[in-house]
Amino acid sequence: MKSKRLLTIIEDIDDKYIEEADTVTKRRTANRVLKYASLAACLCLVSVVGALLLKNVSTEKAPSASDAGTENIALCPFEATAPDPDEDWFAEDELHHVEVILQGNRIYTQLSESECAKFTADGTLNSADYGEKLGTVKEIGAWDKADSTPCAQEPRLAGCEVYYYKPVNCEGLIIVQGNGACCLFGFNNFAEEGNSIADVLKVKGALNAEDIESISFEIQVPNGTLIQTQKEGTVIAPEKISTVMDVITKLTPYVRESNLSGDPDWLCEAREEYKKLDKEQQTVIFVKLMLKNGLWVDFEYQPNLGSGFIYGNRFLSEEDNAALSTIFN
Repeated sequence: MKSKRLLTIIEDIDDKYIEEADTVTKRRTANRVLKYASLAACLCLVSVVGALLLKNVSTEKAPSASDAGTENIALCPFEATAPDPDEDWFAEDELHHVEVILQGNRIYTQLSESECAKFTADGTLNSADYGEKLGTVKEIGAWDKADSTPCAQEPRLAGCEVYYYKPVNCEGLIIVQGNGACCLFGFNNFAEEGNSIADVLKVKGALNAEDIESISFEIQVPNGTLIQTQKEGTVIAPEKISTVMDVITKLTPYVRESNLSGDPDWLCEAREEYKKLDKEQQTVIFVKLMLKNGLWVDFEYQPNLGSGFIYGNRFLSEEDNAALSTIFN
């Protein structure tokens, strides 16, 4: 009874209302499809843009220690900024050495390609080569005093990142990278006087005689207005290496009163006496300590100047001078 009545009512509905309802339903369905299609298109666009951005970041940013884990970084030395001939000699533009100063007084000089080859088999760096990050290089003026921040007088180094070179297991080598270049820098010396050979050895990782691989030397004497090599040699005996280390690590450096003052009187007087010696006695011995980590430390030794003199230090005792003279003979 009820179903027949309901059917009768449905049959009595005007056709225009049925068509109108059908149109509304189709419009809602179309709108829903369009909405989800638009959302899918937006998600796709975001994915594409994100991928492009990641690609740009990975290819355009300066290489870092984390990047080196997936791809080796080729060493490429920094070019020095050419001096400006119109500037005064003391101007910053004239100081174009490719060097970095660390901890306020340690000078690191860029190694040549041949020197870098001694530490890298294929001329590249990877993540295992990166030690502690030391900071970002800032540019300093010609006579500004450096601080603990990595500094340089070379404009091309400003903004570069600095790391210790891990394989040498010391503070003697650093990695400097950025601005389109990457190279190894070696500890050269201290910016100020008053640091001993022992200080230099410590930075380069030589704390005792066991850290020395060998010692080479070259004896030179005057020959008229020239200098000639009289003898060359290499010391490998452990007891002799130990003797050399004992002597040089207890040396006391001398310090000038100011940057403008000359050598102390005692050294000037000794040099005047040295000039009176026979040419064969005016011996200069260039000594180079080869460390087991691949680094080296060298110094200039004059056995007949005063009681024996190693450049930058006070005179040797007569006993220490005799011991070194016997080894480098």
